[in-house]
Amino acid sequence: MSFLSLSVISVLLVALSGNFIDWIGKHKLFLYITIILSIYNLIYGVYLLFGPINLFEERAAIYFSRRPGQETLPTVFYILNIYHYILIIIGAGGLIIYSQYLKKK
Repeated sequence: MSFLSLSVISVLLVALSGNFIDWIGKHKLFLYITIILSIYNLIYGVYLLFGPINLFEERAAIYFSRRPGQETLPTVFYILNIYHYILIIIGAGGLIIYSQYLKKK
């Protein structure tokens, strides 16, 4: 499993856990898991922002090498330009919200 797919799964889990925030606040195990996923999102988002990896260029090169006749990229590829910001926002937001629930216990 690549770091990109792991980050997508963790973003979905943190976002989904926001819908069940009262239930997760009552169960410490799920609260810790959500905090760990939020920390992962935050760290990976900062790494993508300042690191040597450019997801857009990397994935675009792979896409064009597999489909040499294509001239344009699908619209979904342009989300990769802001994906590191999405990771940082969800990671920091989840960390703040769920750590407040942890302090209440």
